[in-house]
Amino acid sequence: MKNNQVETGLAIDLKAAATALQAEYGMVARLIQQTSDAHSIYTDLATAHDMVCTLPSIIQAAKREAASPNWASNCALALLNTAIMLYVRATKTSSRHRRSFDMRSKLDAEQKIVHDKLCALRDDAIAHFGPGHLRDNLTWQIEGIFIPLDRPDDLKIMTGSRRIFQQQELQNEFKLQLEQALEIAKAEVNRRNSRLVDSLNSHIGDKRLLAILHEHRVNLRDFFEGDTARDEALGGLRQGIVSGHTEHR
Repeated sequence: MKNNQVETGLAIDLKAAATALQAEYGMVARLIQQTSDAHSIYTDLATAHDMVCTLPSIIQAAKREAASPNWASNCALALLNTAIMLYVRATKTSSRHRRSFDMRSKLDAEQKIVHDKLCALRDDAIAHFGPGHLRDNLTWQIEGIFIPLDRPDDLKIMTGSRRIFQQQELQNEFKLQLEQALEIAKAEVNRRNSRLVDSLNSHIGDKRLLAILHEHRVNLRDFFEGDTARDEALGGLRQGIVSGHTEHR
């Protein structure tokens, strides 16, 4: 929007305004939600990508610093499990808080195989307990219960668990998959943002719409929980230009 000089961080909260806009400006409200959904999906994918990219250095740091010998593997397992969860919820599942879009249809045949593998892994072994088949009879996790025979006079039950925390082939596939998914999600964010900008610009001069929007002004300091994070966000890229003069009261 073309604005006069205003307090740093003052903004119109479109997501909060969407509910109030629903009755009279249903299309605008839907486009706000759709744009927010797409950006949320992109954020999940970007977070997952960061996790996978930093996994090797995190493992090395954990090995150097941790008192427990299991800390490095636990840290790696947590990062990889979380990254897979984020990928699948961004590309497959919807909720009452966020609608997904059909990303799978935008993947090529090889990428669809990796996508299906990651979704199956999440469903079978991460969100719920199961073996999580990978390849060559390798599983994400396995449980065992044995009677070791190395002490014939002291036969006792031994239980064991095995978890995969570093599987390089899968991690490489996953990183490439995330990079492709990020490109698709970014394009979808841009497409939806453009539609929202066009819709808002079609209402230039609509005083009723402007009044509703100004009822939902916020300071971004509160959203980002501090001046530093707010200023970093304001210094980043912004998408689309909403034309017209807005009155500050």
